[in-house]
Amino acid sequence: MTTQPTNTALAPVPDEIEREEQHAVALRDENLTKLALIDPDLIEARLTAREKALAKLREVAIRGSHAFDWTLYKDKEGRVVGVPRDSAAVQIRKWMGISIFNYRPCENGYPAPLVTKDRVKTTDRDGKVTGEADVTIVEMWADGVCSLTGEPVEGVYYAVRSDKPFTGSGTLQDLKSSCRTGLDAKVTRILSGLRKVPVDQLQALGVKVEQSHTGMGFGTSAERTAGTVTSDEVKGAAAKLREEILRRVGGDTAAAKDLCRQITKGDKPGKDGKLFPGFDTVDRLTADWQVEAAMKKLHAHPMFGDAAQGQGDREPGGEG
Repeated sequence: MTTQPTNTALAPVPDEIEREEQHAVALRDENLTKLALIDPDLIEARLTAREKALAKLREVAIRGSHAFDWTLYKDKEGRVVGVPRDSAAVQIRKWMGISIFNYRPCENGYPAPLVTKDRVKTTDRDGKVTGEADVTIVEMWADGVCSLTGEPVEGVYYAVRSDKPFTGSGTLQDLKSSCRTGLDAKVTRILSGLRKVPVDQLQALGVKVEQSHTGMGFGTSAERTAGTVTSDEVKGAAAKLREEILRRVGGDTAAAKDLCRQITKGDKPGKDGKLFPGFDTVDRLTADWQVEAAMKKLHAHPMFGDAAQGQGDREPGGEG
């Protein structure tokens, strides 16, 4: 018997995944129309055989995955679903025979993501606009095909922004790498049909979902169970911390990530004898006490703290 994980504070399925769902449905309808025109008498038999093959391969792909290969969200109906992460997409691609090609743009024959800059407004903790900051945007397109179904998909788009959560330390090279990885995963999800898998199906196929990742910003299962995370409050406090960090570094995103690591690193060694190195984004902070501790360290920072910026009258952590 399977049990539902504790996830009352789970994040909703990201809009990007919902758009993939619409893309996949439209793609399937288009391909069915083409198949009907080519061979209308055999369309039902072909569809039945293909669905059986797909169902079996999806089952094998899920059985071969680890809990860490999935991120749990809640869909629009309130059901808990698992979205495959990049690590799962690599294995799914092998099982489903999915090829990804024609990456663009290219430079000297090699994929070279489009890199642009955007100016965004920065605000203080009270929401008052304090200035502007540069944001780096990395974009790519690609085509794909599933050898099992023969289904192609063209012009799939993916983008990464330096002011949004992503895997990496914040360098341009990390942004480019994250964009390429995210694009591959997106094409895989569209062609495989493995976009939002019900959590009970994952459990039935041996995935220990209690060990899976959860939507960013909502903490661990233990933290949610203990009631230490109130998603809206923590998210709002983290946003104010992000804005304050950006303001103090003059909008320099690389400096902001470095400063974030400094104010979130551990004070005492862990069981392994090492200090926690800190987070490069405030979105990794999942409890109010973490945000408060980081804010206090920011106020006391030797270079970017209150004293260094002529705000010596402010109380650490206060609204001042």
